[in-house]
Amino acid sequence: MGFNNPIDLSDNKVQFYIFSERIVSSQYQLIASYGVIGLYISVVLVIFKFVRLVLADSSTRIIFQEMPCPDLIMTLVSSTEMVRAQSEFVLEQVLFRKLLLLYRSPETLIVWTGRHRHLKEE
Repeated sequence: MGFNNPIDLSDNKVQFYIFSERIVSSQYQLIASYGVIGLYISVVLVIFKFVRLVLADSSTRIIFQEMPCPDLIMTLVSSTEMVRAQSEFVLEQVLFRKLLLLYRSPETLIVWTGRHRHLKEE
C-alpha cells in the first residue's frame, strides 16, 4: 500500500490524516494514567454522589413540601407574626405551641392540610 494522493477524488472515499503527539500533556497526565476505565468509574461516582445529594432526606421533607392545602398553617404563621407585632406574647406562645404541635404530629398535619379538606369543600 502506497501513500494515496489526498487530492485525488476519483475513488469516492473520505480520508483523514491526523497528526498527534504520542506524549500526553501534563494537564491530562492524571486521567491518562488511570485509563478509560478509571475515567468511567470517576464519572459514574460523581454522578452517583450528585444524585444522592439531591435525593438525600427526601422522605423526611416530602410531608412538608407536598402539602395539598397549607392555607390554615399559613394563617397560623401570619397570625403569630401579627400577635408578636402587637406585643401579645402570651397569645403568641399559644399559637407557636400549636404550630409546633402540628409539625411534630404528621397525623394532625394531614388533618389540617390533607385531602379531606378538598373533599369537604367540593
